[in-house]
Amino acid sequence: MNTNTPYTRRALFGVSAFTATTLLLTACGTTDSTASSHGNTKAVDTGVRDDNGYHLNTVLKDKPTVTLFTDYQCPYCKKADPAYLEAAGELDGILNVTVQNFPLPMHRFSISAARAMICVQNQKKYIPFSEKVFSEQKMWEESENEEAAYQKFTDYAKELDLNIDQFKTDYSASKTEEIIKASFEQGKKIGVRGTPSFVLDGKVLENVNSSTNAADMVKEFKKAAGITE
Repeated sequence: MNTNTPYTRRALFGVSAFTATTLLLTACGTTDSTASSHGNTKAVDTGVRDDNGYHLNTVLKDKPTVTLFTDYQCPYCKKADPAYLEAAGELDGILNVTVQNFPLPMHRFSISAARAMICVQNQKKYIPFSEKVFSEQKMWEESENEEAAYQKFTDYAKELDLNIDQFKTDYSASKTEEIIKASFEQGKKIGVRGTPSFVLDGKVLENVNSSTNAADMVKEFKKAAGITE
């Protein structure tokens, strides 16, 4: 399959309001501490994606939304993911919890991974797929080229019994490109400058990062939303 599309790394990052140098200084977090294990996550694949991102718990009208801007080739996003999924479950019925793509320019296959994530969101298999991609991060990031990385993502999709024809179609679809670019532009506008970044209703939360455990995430998200116990 030809994985080349008009939506290239240059097309995405070339319009950035900040430079790759700035991103290099701020990307992927600031600590090597490991996030806590999420155990039996209660996050769910709602199949709902809107301007706030892909929803990981019950979609609530007129409620605040916390969003994780993530890059699947970022090791710090890998650390943050389990705690964030657990927090999504804990906040079910309280806050909307979503995830958005923010592929960084220093990561060779960040856009390829983001495209795969849109594909699996379309089939309500985002959570198991993202866990697989993060767990195999060292494997696919060493791919020879984008075609090889795409093949690994396709293999993961097969393992999860996804509709592979739909996966392949969505992977190269212009709509997929548009979703990723819109997410990236939204993050820039908000002030996202690295990953993982946690945002509540358009404001970047400075006191939540890849080392924050699920309980503290829940506490900080509620505090930012003005929710008292």
